[in-house]
Amino acid sequence: MDQVKELPWPTAMPEDEWEEVLQGVPSKDEPFIKKYLDGQASLIAQEKKQRSGKSIQMVLNNLTAFRSCL
Repeated sequence: MDQVKELPWPTAMPEDEWEEVLQGVPSKDEPFIKKYLDGQASLIAQEKKQRSGKSIQMVLNNLTAFRSCL
């Protein structure tokens, strides 16, 4: 456990340590991250379509039921 430092809390990480940490963080431009974000956006769009379609269908069903009662 030589990587653990005893620091007073709260603390700020020194700039050189942040640079070291950031080297292991993938950027938005990497193909895997782009593919993930595109897939996420596609799923969100699909869910929005399904939700709006479901609400329209419910309204039309209610109107049809109401008209049949008349």
